[in-house]
Amino acid sequence: MLIMHVHTSLSDVFYSLHQYPHTIHSLGSFLHFVAFSSRGRIALLLPLFSFVCLPLLVALIFHPMSDPWSQVATRLAQRDHLEKHDSEFYSYFAQLARLRPSKSEPERLEKENRQLRDENDSLVSRLNKKTLQMELAEAHAREQAKAIETHKSRLARLQQKIDQLTLEIQEKNHSIQILTDENLVTQIQQNVMKGELDKLKAENDRLLHKVLEKKGAEAEAMNSELK
Repeated sequence: MLIMHVHTSLSDVFYSLHQYPHTIHSLGSFLHFVAFSSRGRIALLLPLFSFVCLPLLVALIFHPMSDPWSQVATRLAQRDHLEKHDSEFYSYFAQLARLRPSKSEPERLEKENRQLRDENDSLVSRLNKKTLQMELAEAHAREQAKAIETHKSRLARLQQKIDQLTLEIQEKNHSIQILTDENLVTQIQQNVMKGELDKLKAENDRLLHKVLEKKGAEAEAMNSELK
């Protein structure tokens, strides 16, 4: 049917254009808006133009009528039917249009890749620095642990020596206590013997005095007899 309308004479075409000048002007403005819109808008408006504007333009050119608004309403109803029928395809097409990368997308991705590489290099450098610090800390901890073990061994030897000296001191204290007791006994015995010695000395002095008195008396008696 569309092929038959294409072969319509040029006079009918010009007549239709003359018959509906305002409608043709509106469609021209719409086409001008589509032509100078962004690539993404053109991709989204192409289905609308194909299913609404193009049939309306063909109808206005090849089917002149006395009541254009009824024809517009009919075309709008057909459009609604087609949109409902193919709405799923429109949704997929819109998603593909949104997912299609723009010209600046590779530059943005390259910039993000550079940033990620810089961040990765920074993280690797920090990780290596932290690893070196951890290794140094572990080596220092091992040295400290070794020094602690050495000090523990030395402390154990010193404690053993202290225990031995403590035992020796206890034995010496016991010996000193024995000697002290013996010395005390000796002092007591010495005091007793000194008392006895004093008594003997006093007795000896008394006896000596008696002997001397007796000898003196005998000497005087002998002197008296000699006279």
